[in-house]
Amino acid sequence: MPEQPDHFCPGCGVERTFHARYPWHFCDDCCRTAVDGEGRKIHTFNIDLGGGFGFRIEGETQSYSCGGILAKINNRPVLIRDAYMGGIVAQPWTTCSTAGTPNRTHNSLLPDATKDVLRPIK
Repeated sequence: MPEQPDHFCPGCGVERTFHARYPWHFCDDCCRTAVDGEGRKIHTFNIDLGGGFGFRIEGETQSYSCGGILAKINNRPVLIRDAYMGGIVAQPWTTCSTAGTPNRTHNSLLPDATKDVLRPIK
C-alpha cells in the first residue's frame, strides 16, 4: 500500500493522521473553538451510540439534532457533522463542499438562520 500523504490541521497546523474520507479535517482542539455566525461557542456531540449529530449553543439549555452545521473555526467557514463510524468531524467549507453535504444542514453562519431543519433533543 502506498504511503499516505501528510496531513496538518487547517486551523492550527498540528500534524494529524491522514484519513481519505476526511482529507482536511480539523483537530479536536480546533473543533472545540467552533462558533456560530454570531460568535457564540458551539458544543457538538453524537446524539446516541449509533452516531447522529447534535449541537448546543454555549449558555443555552436546548440541544438540537440535524445533518450538520455550518460554523466557523479560526474565522474560517467549516462544515461540522457526524463522522462515519462515530465521532464528530469538521472540514473547511468551500464552494465545492456541497457534494456530500447533509441535506438537513443548519447554516449557523447566517444571522437570521432558520431553525426549521433542526430537531430539538428532549
